[in-house]
Amino acid sequence: MTREEFEELRKSAKTIEDNIEYHRYDQDSKVWTFTGVRVINHLGYTVKLNGAYDPRTRYIKFNFVLVGVGKKQGGAICRVEVRGKVHPGAGRTHKQCVKEGTCMRRNLPYAVQALEFDSYGIRQVWETICTRANIDHTGTFFEPPEAGRK
Repeated sequence: MTREEFEELRKSAKTIEDNIEYHRYDQDSKVWTFTGVRVINHLGYTVKLNGAYDPRTRYIKFNFVLVGVGKKQGGAICRVEVRGKVHPGAGRTHKQCVKEGTCMRRNLPYAVQALEFDSYGIRQVWETICTRANIDHTGTFFEPPEAGRK
């Protein structure tokens, strides 16, 4: 995917009809995740969304993947990480997206700071992403049970 194709997809109207529900892999897992949420678009791309939340650090991740490109499960085309691992030059809270054709194979190497998300809770991060990416989420967003704890 080129930067131009990414921008066309980002700006186009998209819908997520599915509910977003976080689950743990097993009872010992501390991290809550969801996978495989379909992002409907009219450009013919198969896009899925996955995410993670770690209540110990209040880490939040939303990752959009273009299915059938890049790695086995698809190539990431956009990612928002809040309070995650430090990304060189962008810090712990940052956004990554396609800048050039090789980005998906290289796991989105370019990042920019997104400090506006640093004080946000998980729902506010999600709603901001939807607004900025022109996504109409018609399903329900279920916060992880521990998301309200600080």
